[in-house]
Amino acid sequence: MAHEFGEVKQSGAYLLAASKQIGKWCDDINDQFIICKAENPNPAFCIDAGKKVTACALSVFERIDKVCKQEFDDYGQCLDKSQLAFSNCRKPRSDAEEKYNACLARNNL
Repeated sequence: MAHEFGEVKQSGAYLLAASKQIGKWCDDINDQFIICKAENPNPAFCIDAGKKVTACALSVFERIDKVCKQEFDDYGQCLDKSQLAFSNCRKPRSDAEEKYNACLARNNL
């Protein structure tokens, strides 16, 4: 049976909130995709590598959602409301980033 790949449906704010974890956990897969794109001008050639990038990003959101859902939602909402300005989600204005990072650290993410 063929595996269907989903797509990342999170808004820019939530992608930004998870960007450090995506960068950390998907580094090798992302590098493989970049190399493929650099070596092959035909976009169809790198479809499989692109699917792996998407699958990795989705797995990051799934891991975060399992253990830090509320903190992640709060941080993503803060970034969304503040037009992606990190400074508005840090103390003294908000503690959303601090709580999210603490949750990630507690859960070894």
